[in-house]
Amino acid sequence: MMASLFKNTVFILLKPRLKTLDTIIPLLMSLDKSKSQVIFYSPNEYTTRSIKLNVVLNDCMNHTGKLIYFYEEKNKSFYYKIKKKINLIILSLYLILKIFLNKADFIYFEDLNGKKYFLKFLKYNVFLCENDPYGHTKFILKTKQIEEYKLLGKEIKKGEFKMPKQNLILFSKNYYNLDINKNNDKVNFWAYSNLRLSEEWLNYITKNKNFYINKDFENNNIEHSDKFITICLGPLTKEFGWDKTGKIMKDLLTESIESILSLNLNIPIFIKPYPLPDNEKNFINEDILYNILNKTGYKKFVISYLHPMILAQNSIFMLANSNTSTFADFKIFNVPTIEYTHYSDLLLKETNNKSVRPDWADYFINHDKQELNKCLNNIIKNKYENENISNFKIDRLQQRNNYLLINRLNGNKKNNFQKYDQVKNFLN
Repeated sequence: MMASLFKNTVFILLKPRLKTLDTIIPLLMSLDKSKSQVIFYSPNEYTTRSIKLNVVLNDCMNHTGKLIYFYEEKNKSFYYKIKKKINLIILSLYLILKIFLNKADFIYFEDLNGKKYFLKFLKYNVFLCENDPYGHTKFILKTKQIEEYKLLGKEIKKGEFKMPKQNLILFSKNYYNLDINKNNDKVNFWAYSNLRLSEEWLNYITKNKNFYINKDFENNNIEHSDKFITICLGPLTKEFGWDKTGKIMKDLLTESIESILSLNLNIPIFIKPYPLPDNEKNFINEDILYNILNKTGYKKFVISYLHPMILAQNSIFMLANSNTSTFADFKIFNVPTIEYTHYSDLLLKETNNKSVRPDWADYFINHDKQELNKCLNNIIKNKYENENISNFKIDRLQQRNNYLLINRLNGNKKNNFQKYDQVKNFLN
């Protein structure tokens, strides 16, 4: 404990979504353990369970730092609850001491409300972090404004806000909190380009790929295959603005699987579920999924919670029924990506009959099963191979700028931050 007092401690205040851990873990894996330590704070049981279910992120988190939580747990003994309260007191005292020694930084992902409000007083020891490695949040908000606000009349919560004296970590120039703080001289800007290509992260997922995939085959009692197909799911009960029945995602998935099986490849199909925020919704989604799969009679489905960048290395193509940043993970490994979905007429007009992210979806098919069949046959006919990683490269200037943030989090509090114009020019 005494030795760690003089290391810079980086506290990560996770949102109740797996996405925030998935976003920031490649950055944290680059820190120097002799100079810094990382503590992850989980806000609720759902977040903790989601992390542990995603074995790759869980392993990377345990390798990088320590997970803590203080929410109320059911069916725990009186002794356990007392012990947890004592641990909370000890951590609080430790935290106060670290702040006094100027050896603490805090990273958060949304406006500081409620109990977290006190962090605003810590100023430049606090970092607001973009909660997506590819800048997808602006595109999600744009889609919601059409599908949910214009067509369903739902109020859309804006994520942008003027920041106090703090730091802002950016992974893209599409983050909605960048431009609103353009002329805010209180903000220190920090940028990290090509986060998913950070050396430590990329080395980990490429070197350990076989271990994780083989475990999935063993757990599902399916013979190993070097190649498979991946389907990444969204919420199967999702409502679209034009369809309030919540059945369209089920129909799209059913048609997708039928088209894949018509290829007669007889190879495993990995299906990655979408984590939902409560047990009841997860149960409903699982029930729908297994009903669809059981009706096919196919015996080579693998329900997988592996990281997309693990699955990408063995996938001959990836299909999803709504736009997802997971596409970008597969694109790193040159995997063909297919968005087989059903946009509303309003959204199609806004996107000019293309995907919300045409840079991610190699093939965009708006609910036309015949076109989907042609697309899949074309991919297989061309005998796609993903032997090598794509040509994404991090140049020396990017490495230098990325190092500035790493050096800062390692405890160099005098390190130079960037200005708004520098960040805009630096980021892709």
